[in-house]
Order: sequence, then C-alpha cells, then structure tokens
Amino acid sequence: MATEFGKLIGSRIRYFRKLNGFTQEYLAEKLGIEPDTLSHIEIGKNLPSLSRIPRIAECLNIEPFQLLIKKDISSDTDIRAAINELLKCADDLQLRLIYDLIGNIIDLSAKK
Repeated sequence: MATEFGKLIGSRIRYFRKLNGFTQEYLAEKLGIEPDTLSHIEIGKNLPSLSRIPRIAECLNIEPFQLLIKKDISSDTDIRAAINELLKCADDLQLRLIYDLIGNIIDLSAKK
C-alpha cells in the first residue's frame, strides 16, 4: 500500500533519476536491486530501507536530505523555515519518527 511518505520519496527518486538522464534499469543496476523493485519504490508502493538512502542519493548525485523534502530550497534559512512549517503539521508519532530519521541521517553523514 502506498503511503504519502512513500510517494514523496518515490517521486523525489524519480525526479532526480530523470534529471540525471538515468533509466530505471540503469539506476537499479547501480543500486544492486531489480528494476521492478525500483519501480515500486518510485510509485510509493515500497519504501527503500533507511540504510539504502545514502547510496541512492550518492547514485543520484545529491545529498540524502534532498530525497526527503517536497521541493528544492535555495538557502539554509529557507530550509529551516520549510522544516518548521512541516513540523507544525506533524502529530506526536510523526515527530518521533522525524526525530529518529534526522538523528540517523546526521549519524550517517558524520561517518563519511
């Protein structure tokens, strides 16, 4: 079942894949997954594992956080404002998930 979050990540992956001129087959090969798996991720039917997000971003020549935002934002101030607006709409469970996600992304980035 597709979730809104899954659709967001999938649409971002598809957007950056096309921006790079990659086919689903090419990106799937780079990621070591089947093209059908990538197709399901792009439509939001499946979510990529959190551990796979940095590799997907690397293959797409972007930063991992870019897969998790709704639009491209040009400045740090814009990013902070956009995040704050999104957080206002989140319930307690979503806030906990966001907190965990941000912590994991920071931890992964520090290990590079």
